[in-house]
Amino acid sequence: MAGFYATEEWIQNNPEAIARLKRAIDKASQLIKDNPAEAQDILQKQMKLDPALVAGLALPKYDTHIDPAGVQAVMDAAYEVGIVKEPLKAQAAIAGAAQ
Repeated sequence: MAGFYATEEWIQNNPEAIARLKRAIDKASQLIKDNPAEAQDILQKQMKLDPALVAGLALPKYDTHIDPAGVQAVMDAAYEVGIVKEPLKAQAAIAGAAQ
């Protein structure tokens, strides 16, 4: 699981940047799904990687859908092992989530 983090103030002040990021992730994800060879070619050229290395890579599958239960499990685990000092609620941390 991966994510992007921002303050509530930044989110409120930059809705167009968030929308552009989501569209870019959706577009890249669709390209990876529909044409992995083209995606690998773009990766190889942009990152200047050895083509043999790129050919052996498993391309990631990105999704802009957020599963609050999955986020909550990570937050609970972080609390249980002491990474965070108090319990957190996923719904409160996810922009646009029903609270």
